[in-house]
Amino acid sequence: MSMFIRSQIVKCGIYAFFITIHIPILRGEEQPQCPSLAENPICPCYNFKEGLFLECPSATASVSLEETLSEIDITENFLTFFPLKALGAFLKLHNLEMLDISQNKLDNIPRERLQGLYSARLINISRNTIRELEEFTSDLQNLQTLDLSANHITRITKDVFRNLPSLSELYLNDNWLSAITSDVFMKLKKLSHIDLRRNYFEIIQLKMLTNLETQIKTIAFDENPLTCNCESQDLWKWTQDHLKIVLEGSRNLRCEYPEELHGVSFIELTSQKLCDIPIIMRLAIQDIQTYSVLVSWQSRNQSGLNGYQVAYYREQTPNIIRGKVLNATARTTRLSHLTPGARYNICVLALGDFGNIATSTLYGKTTPSFTENSGVNLYGDEQIFTNLRSYMNNTHTSKCTSVTTIEIFSAALDSPFSNTYMGITELLTRRLSLVVGGCIGLIVFIVLVSVLGYMKTKKRPPLPKTEVQQPPQYISYDNFTATNIDVQSTDIDINTISNNTPTPFKQCE
Repeated sequence: MSMFIRSQIVKCGIYAFFITIHIPILRGEEQPQCPSLAENPICPCYNFKEGLFLECPSATASVSLEETLSEIDITENFLTFFPLKALGAFLKLHNLEMLDISQNKLDNIPRERLQGLYSARLINISRNTIRELEEFTSDLQNLQTLDLSANHITRITKDVFRNLPSLSELYLNDNWLSAITSDVFMKLKKLSHIDLRRNYFEIIQLKMLTNLETQIKTIAFDENPLTCNCESQDLWKWTQDHLKIVLEGSRNLRCEYPEELHGVSFIELTSQKLCDIPIIMRLAIQDIQTYSVLVSWQSRNQSGLNGYQVAYYREQTPNIIRGKVLNATARTTRLSHLTPGARYNICVLALGDFGNIATSTLYGKTTPSFTENSGVNLYGDEQIFTNLRSYMNNTHTSKCTSVTTIEIFSAALDSPFSNTYMGITELLTRRLSLVVGGCIGLIVFIVLVSVLGYMKTKKRPPLPKTEVQQPPQYISYDNFTATNIDVQSTDIDINTISNNTPTPFKQCE
């Protein structure tokens, strides 16, 4: 026997040996009716104007409710959060299979609130105000359907659903999602239906789809503001290859941008209309020699691209079309064994499956008998192409140009001396380039050595000057005159000097 509680907040109060369950009447709802005796043989039901009242014996109720309760529906209430008292609200409800808490005002679902729901098959948390999801508890091993629609979810981390191995249906429609990591569903091996309608996806990651394409049955992207341009070609190609998966839920997926494609069905677009930029964006002829030219091209990334075909013909012989087939990574090739002074038309064609434009079979190889009978010589990896002349023009998948090779000694185009001088000219050209390169290298070397020598000389410190010792000079006082000195002249009698001056020596006897 299971008990079903519907649409109202359940208030419980313990009175003596009974548990009283009150189911109030919400504004605007009709008077609820008591369940029949067959549905509720244990708890007597009373219908009052305030609502229903159930009185269950505590011993019986504690056992029967936890062991027999299989569905709980508390939708259309004003729940804003789970109170702390409800931390283990479902911890002992091991037989609960359905939990519906939709149409409330919950902004978060802590993972511990859902612990104990080992038997849960369906959880409905739609029409709340949840912005961010926490990782779901590992107790939900048997959960098959999870409804998170009509919330305010802006992002989903890669580990949110990793503990839900049995999940098969996931509803994320009507949220605020603009991007999802490519590996968010990687561990959901039983996931078969995803609803991502009415979100804000401008770009849908192809890697996320490729991870699911072996198990998914339906995926819905309708009513998202998708940007349709050259970057969306891989997604467009995937939808064309998996129409059975996307038609059911993405038939109305329409372009929001650019303006000229606004409202156009993404699935019904053609590859060329989705991206009108030519695959071969630029074509250049470089290193024009007497007998060879270098062909280079620039190409954008294109889904379905398998390779390139480089084809050329001489204007004097347009029926003989030579060329090469290169892989998708090639961007340059050299065309050799050309005629000097001749004008050639050269084209690069993209090969692959581009939706409505299938160009993988535009070229054809000639048989050896055709080559032998026509007298055409092939060199290296060259091939002869037939039925290609009509495709050698500027289109969405090809680009062409023309070039004239250099004449040799002003000889005529069909001069018999052209073949004679072919090897000599190429040899001289190569030798001359080596000589010129060597001379330039030598000049650069000499200039560098000169500059380094000059800088080394300029940076050398100057030698100190040695002072030469000069011989000592003597000062003569004859050249000096005493100034402002009064000189008195006195006549001195020699006799007076002799008498007055004492005699220093004694007279010898």
